[in-house]
Amino acid sequence: MNPLQLVRGVFGRVTGVIQRKPRAIWFAQRLSGGALEKWNAWRGQTASPRERFVPLRAPAVIRGQDAAYLTEDEYVIGITIEGNSRAYPLRMLGFHHLAQDRIGDTPVLVAHCPKCNSAVAFRPVVAEQERTFEVSGLRNEVLAMVDKETGTVWSHLTGTALSGPDEKVQLEFIPTLQVPWSKWRELHPDTGVLSDNTEFNWAYVATDAHDDASSHALSPSTMGLGIEAAGNATFFPFLDGRRQGEVVPQFRLGAIQAVLFDIPSTEACAAYDATLDGRHLSFARCGDAQWRDGETQSQWNLEGVAVSGPLAGRRLRSLRTSTTRWYFWKRHYPQTGIIDS
Repeated sequence: MNPLQLVRGVFGRVTGVIQRKPRAIWFAQRLSGGALEKWNAWRGQTASPRERFVPLRAPAVIRGQDAAYLTEDEYVIGITIEGNSRAYPLRMLGFHHLAQDRIGDTPVLVAHCPKCNSAVAFRPVVAEQERTFEVSGLRNEVLAMVDKETGTVWSHLTGTALSGPDEKVQLEFIPTLQVPWSKWRELHPDTGVLSDNTEFNWAYVATDAHDDASSHALSPSTMGLGIEAAGNATFFPFLDGRRQGEVVPQFRLGAIQAVLFDIPSTEACAAYDATLDGRHLSFARCGDAQWRDGETQSQWNLEGVAVSGPLAGRRLRSLRTSTTRWYFWKRHYPQTGIIDS
């Protein structure tokens, strides 16, 4: 090994450690006068560590069949608007936290907090003005966002303005599914998905943060689906023993009679208003990802759409949900209930 290779190796190890430590980044950048960015540029790594927190804006989209970088069982955030479907891989959201995009004519903001392991989508429009969002930091131990136009700080978990000119304003919720990539492609074979070829030149590494809890105890880190409607909240924990069999969780949330569709052994889960045209529907599982209502014998998929039977083409109303950890949901909704299926 020649001296130049030795120097590169030592500095490569040091900067590798720095890139994993936010406090080290802060000190290094100030003590070195930007030397770290220059070093990364010399190494051919065009994005600085700080850019891990820069939102994706108008990200490039590719066909699902061309997304060779994704594995079948890794999770994505799936959104469908007016027949257009798109997947946002958690491996990319974990780096940027925010993705500001447009699906058809609809502006979309997808926010992901790695600490509480939740992802939520909103329409980033206030008073008919589209806002531009950035990462603000943590509020109540979860990700907070700030819009550049007014400086208002928003909660990523609830979409509520926490402080600033628009305090207490609520962003419009966009229904999402947090599902394995293979399940999303089954629902939408023609889906688009974010390209991992971005201006930041990062290697987006998949994480393994989606294991189901193996105990019936509701520990702070237990993953589950938080559900909220008109100020009423409840939580469906992803516990192994509760996610077996043919039981379909049906419950009341305030004045709403609700139903929960979930695929056992995964975090693929969604909640809907079970009342359609004034009639309450009762459901039973009829396959791995299919449900049948007892009133019309129509079959429904995970997105709450009837795929066959008298109600084919009809859609149940989505409830506001977030896949997250019990500790963080309980902290934001102290009066939350717990669904025992």
